[in-house]
Amino acid sequence: MRRRALLPLAVTSGLVAVMLVPAAGAPAPGVVPRYTNYTTTTLSGEDPASATALGHNAGEPSIGVNHKTGKVMFQAVLQTIQATFDDATVPAKVTYKDVTNPVEGVTTLDPILFTDAVTGRTFVSQLAPPCSIASFTDTDGEPAVAGLPGSGWTTSTGCGVGANFDHQAFSAGPAPAGFPTTYGPNRTVYYCSQVVVESTCARSTDGGITFGQSAVAYRSSETDPEGCTGLHGHLKVASDGTAYLPNFECYGVDTKPRAALVVADPGPVLTFAVRRLPGSTTTADFDSDPAVAIDDAGTAYLAWEDATNNLRVAVTKDRARTYTDIVDLGAPFGIKNATLPAAIGGSAGRAAIAFLGTPTEAPLAKDGKQENNLRSFDPDRGNPKGGWHLYIATTYDSGKSWVTVDATPTDPVQRGCIWWGNVSASRIPAGDKSCAGTPDRNLLDFIDMTVDKTGRVLVGYADGCVDRCIKDASFHSFTAAGGGTDKDDNATIARQTCGRGLYAAYDTRPDGPLRACSRAAASKPVAKPVAGTVANGGRDVTAAPPVPGATRLPATGASAAVPLLGVVLLLTGASAVTVRRRAARRTA
Repeated sequence: MRRRALLPLAVTSGLVAVMLVPAAGAPAPGVVPRYTNYTTTTLSGEDPASATALGHNAGEPSIGVNHKTGKVMFQAVLQTIQATFDDATVPAKVTYKDVTNPVEGVTTLDPILFTDAVTGRTFVSQLAPPCSIASFTDTDGEPAVAGLPGSGWTTSTGCGVGANFDHQAFSAGPAPAGFPTTYGPNRTVYYCSQVVVESTCARSTDGGITFGQSAVAYRSSETDPEGCTGLHGHLKVASDGTAYLPNFECYGVDTKPRAALVVADPGPVLTFAVRRLPGSTTTADFDSDPAVAIDDAGTAYLAWEDATNNLRVAVTKDRARTYTDIVDLGAPFGIKNATLPAAIGGSAGRAAIAFLGTPTEAPLAKDGKQENNLRSFDPDRGNPKGGWHLYIATTYDSGKSWVTVDATPTDPVQRGCIWWGNVSASRIPAGDKSCAGTPDRNLLDFIDMTVDKTGRVLVGYADGCVDRCIKDASFHSFTAAGGGTDKDDNATIARQTCGRGLYAAYDTRPDGPLRACSRAAASKPVAKPVAGTVANGGRDVTAAPPVPGATRLPATGASAAVPLLGVVLLLTGASAVTVRRRAARRTA
């Protein structure tokens, strides 16, 4: 496939508004994370050139960073994109390059990319039952060089014996103690997948060339104490070799469905146990997969949609045997509907979670429960700045408090529905109808998140609102001007411009993101007073007077930066947990 070097076609930012929770204290100037959004193309699906545009078809993207080279790897369905950021300016400039392995550029059911930041190895997998077409590169997708071992792409077997054939995921991390590998330094690679009746994972000791026998992570059952329903999120591995697979709905002896971490404690035999959240419930129809982040201390942060369509996080320090600090990450912005969580960990006590959200409440279905897969659900409310935005929450104290920012305040990621499944006919009110999978399904199953070697957070997402959609609240992301459908899904990266990152060692370094704020324009005061509460055992908290924190970045790239990010220091305390919706089968 022809390689192309491309300059960024769009760079956008957002307004910063800081509020305090008294218990957490005021962040020092420049600490609050700021983000800039970069996209490979601004073409709508209505434009004939979009068919060949790099990154135009990017539903359920994956993103990773090679900490050795700094290259960012992005998977947009059949395209593998290499992005190079130049931090000589604030915000950075970016160039893109198509590095797709021709073997991977074929029609598939599901795409996935994973970069092992420690070794720099990037895996690309295209689902092809009963396994996957998979390969990896140690050179950021660059072509093979004669005489240079390991350059170019290497073929993987793609899965372990006994793998399933849907919703696959690659991951890597330290091997458990006493479990030797030839992939270094002493690392293992995981391949997980699921089918209607079960989910399985397999480990590789040779860097993903081959995989061992698959182990059952859980089976689909409402009566089995180790049973779960539906699709899993992406597996993450802790520093001691503990593996965490998040699921939105698992059952126990009480048969009440709850979100859970399905955990493989470190050991030579890969064996999983379902460890559910306390007191959670589910609703009638399924929404998005949960996500998990692991920090360097082994603390796990589970992010999921609850039964009220809000995005919550729970913290565990004992391999999910107990959970603490359960909070609603969208509460300061009044988020009533949230979806597509992604998560990434950093130094001890540091983690970040991204999600799409809107403050608009969903209409009621016939059963009296809110349902955001109905056509009558209008998150735009006639507001050009309405719709679904990308929010990013960060903790620096193991989940005791969070800083949440609106990373897309002036350019929605999506208007109208984000489809997860058809609504049961018995629940659809008269005069309404389901937000059906065609044509409404443009963003597909997930977004992704990573961190570079300096601690900068990066979120890979599909932008479903481009061109006319940005300023026209009546123009939904999947509706073309002529009445057809364009289903926009442009490859986009939200990259941390400055502010405290996820690696504490870089807080004092001149090349760290925290110091980059000093090179930006001077701050201006912005006020956004609100009060917030944490229910069910948590204490009430009220926002203190706002702290100066708004900044405008200089113009950069091919378009000017608009005012920087919306931000909030979130509530602390415990909260009742409820969990997500019954699975509706999806295919990409």
